[in-house]
Amino acid sequence: MYSLLFLVLYVFLALSGLQHNQDPKTILVSWMKIIVGFAYVPAIIGFYYGYCIAFPKYLAQRKIKVLIGKSIIASIVSALFGGLALSFIFRYNIMWNDGLQSAIPQLMLMSFIGAINLVLGSVIRGFVQSTIDISIKESLERERLQLEMHLLRIQVNPHFLFNTLNNIDALIKINPVKASEYLHKLSQFMRQLVYQTEDAWQPLDREILLIEDYVELQQLRSNDPIQINWSIQGPTEDALVPPMLLLPLIENCFKHGLIQLPHPLTIRINADVHGIQITFINTIDASNSSIAGGLGLELTRKRLLAMYGNSAELKAGSTVDGYIQTISITNTI
Repeated sequence: MYSLLFLVLYVFLALSGLQHNQDPKTILVSWMKIIVGFAYVPAIIGFYYGYCIAFPKYLAQRKIKVLIGKSIIASIVSALFGGLALSFIFRYNIMWNDGLQSAIPQLMLMSFIGAINLVLGSVIRGFVQSTIDISIKESLERERLQLEMHLLRIQVNPHFLFNTLNNIDALIKINPVKASEYLHKLSQFMRQLVYQTEDAWQPLDREILLIEDYVELQQLRSNDPIQINWSIQGPTEDALVPPMLLLPLIENCFKHGLIQLPHPLTIRINADVHGIQITFINTIDASNSSIAGGLGLELTRKRLLAMYGNSAELKAGSTVDGYIQTISITNTI
């Protein structure tokens, strides 16, 4: 861009020289010699001082007074090097033909060129650094989400797994066929947790299958039948959601609620062109004083914010109908 600017200036100079019958080649050679020493040398020194030193060492650390002082010195130094370049190119001290009266204004102008390019170098370095910082922040955010995903995986209540295995062990003596069936269910459930949740998105109907497996395994632990009132509407196979989105909600229901009759768990899932709404309603277990939801719901809120921004939210709280957890996602199909 800097060279393009001087090329445009040369074109105007050449057009002006043609009116006075001057050779364009001669004009170009003289113009290039002057520009190299007068503009390019101060510009290069000033630019790279601003890019490599002024911004990272002073401006980024907000050492403004030191930055101003060092920048003035760097601009003067760039002008002196420009003067030396002119003297070397023309083989004589071109700047001192008329003594200080001509040299000082030229040095001041070259210092100004160096200062302008110093500012440009600092600004460009600022944009570059900002882009790098954003990239690093996005990378850290992705790593944080992956870590939270692992936290969600291991947050499946260990007691649930231990009790399920103990119940299967006891069931082996009574009903080996049923024990084998539930062991298969547990294996399928854990396989889905480990291997089928690596992608950033998966169909909503796969999440529903994970919840159904979780409910069946919970049924093994309970002597009373678990009652689930399902209401599923819309093309759940086309709606994409983050994996394990619903697991903290269903676990919260079993952890703090009553699921057996006459206290069924209600699960409503609606997917359409406007988005997805998922609601869990359960009766609160009066013997359990804690119904806050813990880390699972908090991580789910953070995941929704990271994946959807303001287009999704999770609400949870007690009402006259019981404890309600609702995920609302707009425009996902």
